[in-house]
Amino acid sequence: NPAQLTLGGITNVTAVFLPELFTFIPQVIGQGALQVSPGGSMFVAGTPLTLSAVPDFGFRFDHWEGDLVGNNNPATIVMDGPKTVTAIFAPLQFQVTTQVTGQGNVSLAPAGGTYDFGSVVTLTPLPAPGWEFNQWSGALVGNQPVQQVTITGDLTISAEFIRSQFTLTVQTVGGDGSAGLGGSITLDPPGGVYPSGTVVTLRPVPDAQHRFDAWYNGDIIGNDVPVSITMDDDHSVTAYFSFL
Repeated sequence: NPAQLTLGGITNVTAVFLPELFTFIPQVIGQGALQVSPGGSMFVAGTPLTLSAVPDFGFRFDHWEGDLVGNNNPATIVMDGPKTVTAIFAPLQFQVTTQVTGQGNVSLAPAGGTYDFGSVVTLTPLPAPGWEFNQWSGALVGNQPVQQVTITGDLTISAEFIRSQFTLTVQTVGGDGSAGLGGSITLDPPGGVYPSGTVVTLRPVPDAQHRFDAWYNGDIIGNDVPVSITMDDDHSVTAYFSFL
């Protein structure tokens, strides 16, 4: 085309025209499928195609790229030439909300609180001074401090912190130097094991024929009565009693 013909008599010539065919190339970025109606890869010029973007679980359709733009779904394109269309899928995003009882914080790694579907987030409890981590509750349970969660939806996770416990050890020394004699010591509040920050009041109580002498060789020195000690660590107190 063009072609030549030598005439030697009556001649019939027929020109045959066929519809022009164009190629359609579908592409996907992210996780999902691009459905084309009618199906196929070669189409007659002028054919309208309906394109439907179908996201996989945990993803959403975001927009079209290539020979089709916008975010209408489904969308239509006319085959007036070769076409390449890309469906862009993006992961759904979810929130991780942390709550605290007691005193402390929760660290998220990566930080932010908003995460793509399928992300793995590490949670670490950060107790305030004098407090310790006790357990998780909500979308995360257990008492292992460092935990990981896979994001498949919005999560609310609570970290429970409790006050650290410390021991107050008391002993007495009698007038003859024997341990455990001469009197006793009362504690207010009683118990001997206390949450961090507790203020304990100590009073010496002499046995008969004894008197309180002083506090020695411990975390309290002197002869004040009563005395108080703040439980910010394990403590030991010794009361000395003398014969009257």
